[in-house]
Amino acid sequence: MLSSVAPWSSACTQKTITTRTPTTVFRADTFWVASFGLLSLVSLLMLSCRMFPSQDGLLHLYYAEVTPNLLLGTDRYASGFVIGHLLTPYILET
Repeated sequence: MLSSVAPWSSACTQKTITTRTPTTVFRADTFWVASFGLLSLVSLLMLSCRMFPSQDGLLHLYYAEVTPNLLLGTDRYASGFVIGHLLTPYILET
């Protein structure tokens, strides 16, 4: 008797079962161990330094030191700095 299902249909296809061979397990474990090791090394480097350089240090200086002095009306920074807007351009960024 002939089958009514075409040989290329999904009903006739065999599902392949993927197994994890020892080689793929070793590669996956090595990847995660190496990733954790590199992350730990960078974290220890940053935590061991007394100060860690950043690229936006001057911006923090402006917002932490200059802005309160300008808002309070002190003359310390009034000759070199002016508040352009009360809302910073980065206030809406998340």
